[in-house]
Amino acid sequence: MTVWLHSRPLELNHVYLVKHTGRHVKAKATQIRYRVDVNTFAHAPAQQLEMNGIACVEFETTEPLFFDPYQRNRTTGSFIAIDRLTNATVGAGMIQGRSSGKIKADQTSSALSPVTAQERGLRHGHRAGIIFADDIEQAKRLERELFENHFEVVALVDGELSHQARLASAHALLQAGPCCSATSC
Repeated sequence: MTVWLHSRPLELNHVYLVKHTGRHVKAKATQIRYRVDVNTFAHAPAQQLEMNGIACVEFETTEPLFFDPYQRNRTTGSFIAIDRLTNATVGAGMIQGRSSGKIKADQTSSALSPVTAQERGLRHGHRAGIIFADDIEQAKRLERELFENHFEVVALVDGELSHQARLASAHALLQAGPCCSATSC
């Protein structure tokens, strides 16, 4: 059950940070099962969740969370949702349990297909990019800043790899989808 706390409505498939116990993981709301009418407690269908709205929402996280239902343990059964760009707390939730862990039919066919750049972008919450910098200290500061803001980031420092290896690594990282900074190649 999620209570939405922000003026900007909950967006399905938008990547948020979820703080659960002491961990921060990326998560996206994949489905709003129903909205709760606070006056009657009736369940109503919903496509979005407005400020002060309460709904049963399914979230998908990039890493497994180990939790108990909220009724059993308030600490491991709760979370907050954070906007990744503004660091604002946008929602709070009580975990009722896991959704069915069954593999959907469309997932079984994709299990054998290569991972696309679009899929990686959805998982990471950003498209891939390469930033070239001549100053090693500048590249390292940028790497740290991006990392602290929960981006996948790698700095390829001049001299650590040959020119050909840097180009091959940059190409592979671009295909993999993380944001990377590199000194001049």
